[in-house]
Amino acid sequence: MTKSTRKISEKTLKHYDEMIEWAKEQRPRKQVDEWKMLTGIGQNWFSEFCPLCLKFFKSNINRCGECPLYLRYGRCGVSFDNLWEAMNEARTWDSWIRHATLMRRQVESLLEEVKLDAK
Repeated sequence: MTKSTRKISEKTLKHYDEMIEWAKEQRPRKQVDEWKMLTGIGQNWFSEFCPLCLKFFKSNINRCGECPLYLRYGRCGVSFDNLWEAMNEARTWDSWIRHATLMRRQVESLLEEVKLDAK
């Protein structure tokens, strides 16, 4: 992982932290609403706000390129190992928070792998 990719992964963790903290302020059993989140904090969980997607996703060829999340867990919304789809399909905020926290752990695991490589 390059320093640039590491920095983008750290920004992605911050992105998830901000979304999760905002979601915790919502009523747990209320229906998930990405537009409400967008209005509230100026971001949501779709590709146009994810630092990893912004760097690696190539819409003209519909590929995730060298995204470390894609390389390790598969494509968001497609692979069963990648937890993005479970987060996206959550119907209530409490469920969304659980899945977003797991998704955040997947991103964090990318940095843990780098620490192991550094030894």
